[in-house]
Amino acid sequence: MFLAQKLLKGLVDVVSNIDQFVPSDPPPPKRPLAYANQNETDEERQFRKVFQQIAGDDMEVSPNELMNILNKIISKHGDLRTDGFTIESCRSMVAVMDSDSTGKLGFEEFKYLWNNIKRWQGIYKAYDADHSGVIGSDELPGAFKAAGFPLNDQLFQLIIRRYSDEKGNMDFDNFIGCLVRLDAMCRAFKTLDNDNNGTIKVNIQEYSARMAADSTMTSEVEELQRRANQVTDESLEITRNMKLLLEESKEAGIRTLVMLDEQGEQLERIEEGLDQINQDMKEAEKNLTDLGKCCGLCSCDKLKDFEASGAYKKVWGNNQDGVVSSQPSSRVVDEREKMTMSGGYIRRVTNDAREDEMEENLAQVGSILGNLRSMALDMGNEIDTQNVQIERIQSKAMVNESRINEANQRATKLIAR
Repeated sequence: MFLAQKLLKGLVDVVSNIDQFVPSDPPPPKRPLAYANQNETDEERQFRKVFQQIAGDDMEVSPNELMNILNKIISKHGDLRTDGFTIESCRSMVAVMDSDSTGKLGFEEFKYLWNNIKRWQGIYKAYDADHSGVIGSDELPGAFKAAGFPLNDQLFQLIIRRYSDEKGNMDFDNFIGCLVRLDAMCRAFKTLDNDNNGTIKVNIQEYSARMAADSTMTSEVEELQRRANQVTDESLEITRNMKLLLEESKEAGIRTLVMLDEQGEQLERIEEGLDQINQDMKEAEKNLTDLGKCCGLCSCDKLKDFEASGAYKKVWGNNQDGVVSSQPSSRVVDEREKMTMSGGYIRRVTNDAREDEMEENLAQVGSILGNLRSMALDMGNEIDTQNVQIERIQSKAMVNESRINEANQRATKLIAR
């Protein structure tokens, strides 16, 4: 539909030379067999005989049959470079020439299309000046003009982008397909131009109704719908995978938090043990001091000097008894306040249950992301706290070790006496 709208705009933009456009006449209506027998020339009767052999008993050619016929014929023309007529091109041709709306081409319709193709084939060969089998971008304007369509630059560039390769060359099947569609749209324009002044006033619905016979638009709409469905299916699967992966990440985050909590409890027990050792050493040193007094030694200043040391004050001087107390910082709280996510995650195209599920999946993804972010902040805060605690445990262990060693030395001296 977008292509048709752009082509329509291109047609409207060539008001100055619209009268020079010469589309083919409408396909003739189907004629009774009796009329054909009485009025056909010998050449037409011979063509009818060949057509019957091609079309079969129903005397009609379907798009598939037309594709096979055209590809078989052009395969015998080595001077026509082509990738072959596609089923979409042939459906377009059938729709344009199908005056009785049977979905197939009868004899008169096929003959009319065949005559157009023969005429356009002659133009194609005539304007293939370098005999390359394709018409280059510099040869195309003359070829289209000879076919009855002097194009302005805007419409010409649009056609180049749609039907030519990256070098601007157009092969035979694209040339024919383009002319069939351009011819149909131009005839529709001429039909709407009632006063023949080269301008029309029509809305897109009316124009679409006139162009409904052109399967190009239909096929493009169908292709867009197919692509939209494909993208919707792929997007739905992506949201499902996102949800699954994030749920797995959430489970991993929960396990990590549990492990950090268990690790924190272990660190608490270790620090409590070190604190208990410190208290026990105070009692042991007091006993050693009392024992030394009994033996006539004066060593009461030893304990006082040890507790006055910088290492001791660093870990026990501020009444740090090993209790870990931490609250989330204001930054953490602010971050969590920003985690809420609003709805309306996708721009709806098909507006069906798949998009409903995508919205639901993305809402859950947003919620899980918020939870993961909270977990990450909690983990970071807990790890920071535990790192400080581990450093404190290391310092306490070193102080306790030095204190125990000194107590052992004093005990050894007392025993030696």
